[in-house]
Amino acid sequence: MSALKNLLSAYFLRNLQGKITLVTSIIIFFLISIFYSFEYKQDKEDLYQSLVYHIKENAFSLRSNIENSSDMDQAQKALSEFAQDIGIGKDSSNDNHKTEHGIPHHEVHLVNKEGVIILSAQPELVGLPIEDALHIEGIGLQNVLNEKSSYAIEKMDHNDVKVLSISLPVRKNGEIIGVMHYAEPYKKFEEVIKGSFIRHTLFSLILIISLSLFINISLTKMVTRPLRKLSRAMDSIRLVGSTSKIRVSSEDEIGVLAHSFNRMSDVLQEREEEVNKYTTSLEDMVEERTKKLKASHTQLIESEKLASMGKLASYLAHEINNPIGIIVSRAECILMDAEDEGYDEHIVNDIEVIRKHSHRIASVTQNMLTFSRKSSIDFAATDVNKIIDDTLLFMEKRFINNQIKVIKELDYGIPETFGNTNQIQQVLLNLFNNARDAMPDGGKITIRSRYNSGGMIHVSVSDNGHGITSEDLKHIFEPFFTTKEEGKGTGLGLSIAHGIIEEHKGQLNVQSREGEGTTFELLLPVSSDSVTEA
Repeated sequence: MSALKNLLSAYFLRNLQGKITLVTSIIIFFLISIFYSFEYKQDKEDLYQSLVYHIKENAFSLRSNIENSSDMDQAQKALSEFAQDIGIGKDSSNDNHKTEHGIPHHEVHLVNKEGVIILSAQPELVGLPIEDALHIEGIGLQNVLNEKSSYAIEKMDHNDVKVLSISLPVRKNGEIIGVMHYAEPYKKFEEVIKGSFIRHTLFSLILIISLSLFINISLTKMVTRPLRKLSRAMDSIRLVGSTSKIRVSSEDEIGVLAHSFNRMSDVLQEREEEVNKYTTSLEDMVEERTKKLKASHTQLIESEKLASMGKLASYLAHEINNPIGIIVSRAECILMDAEDEGYDEHIVNDIEVIRKHSHRIASVTQNMLTFSRKSSIDFAATDVNKIIDDTLLFMEKRFINNQIKVIKELDYGIPETFGNTNQIQQVLLNLFNNARDAMPDGGKITIRSRYNSGGMIHVSVSDNGHGITSEDLKHIFEPFFTTKEEGKGTGLGLSIAHGIIEEHKGQLNVQSREGEGTTFELLLPVSSDSVTEA
């Protein structure tokens, strides 16, 4: 210990370079510490105010939607739509939408004056006292409930998770009907503050070390005559390049500095190589992104082509439908007069064939008109089995041409669903086309419908085609993602189908094994009218 003390004393107290280095380092340390301490506090306050502003903006917007609702059902709907937008109440198995403690990233509840939850983004909490449901004792929430304050922002624990919450009164016709409690986890804010502190600390240390090193080198140049030689060597290196090194001929200050300079040269060379490598990598990334943008542009053009083809199909179907109607009408009139006029049996049979196939043409054109027509968003009680039969009639010829056998296992006793016929038919048509494309050499498609006691109608479409790889399954519902050859698919069909089923408050699931086939399953809610009748 004494030897170490003597060594430090010899360097810092008896060496001019050491004295100046020590004094300047201490001054720099205190100045930078004071400056960045102020900066850190300011950043912390700014981040907190930003979080408060974000929470208030969301809360006031949601409160406005609830207050403008005509009844509690519409208020719940407004709350549910808001919850869906920010990820509240999604499948609990999806960890991306929950904290590590198992609660959502956001919570929204409407509490009556008795402190009982009457509306919530988590329906299972409705009817529970908020103190029991969330294990909180919010003073600000109680003050708003007791009309002692217009709103309250406070930090609290929700089920042992720190959150920042805001409590706002909700009024109807000028009267307070309850208090909206909106909360977001505080952990992310703490992590940001922690990261800010670490960044400030590291930057301060780096800056202090860099400035001290700079002063030390500058002083060495000024007070040590032999450093002139080193200065000339440094100028030479500057002209020749950063890969050159200085020959070390001594172990004194100059030698130490020469060693440091050589190490710095090595680091510069390594970083230059890293920069070159990164530049090459960046160019490759830009090229890949450009290819993706070109592919997306091509897919958009294909989408426009499909839209144009849909309009053309609608026009042709409309033009065909009118003369076919006349043919059917005339054939039926002839059949009605056949017995009185005494037509031959083979003539009657031919007319019957004409009538039958004219009906078939009329049905196909009607389906084309129905599918190509701009779909209304009106929902009504709908027979799923009838939609399946109509869509299969539309696809029957294509299946026959591709040597595909269709097996129907439909439960015609299932209740109706509450939905939009055209949109459900669009989903089924997309699934049928995908199944057909998966079996270019023919195969088998099995369509099943059933009803379970959980209040959902299950419709499955299975094929024994080439299947989908596990990697592609992760992206199957993403827009513009397709496994088909270029020019044969836009990558929008399944994405649109998934969105339609979600609008129907249902689910679209997929199971597939490469080389064994694929099964898509639609889950649709039962119409309330069907449940009442049952």
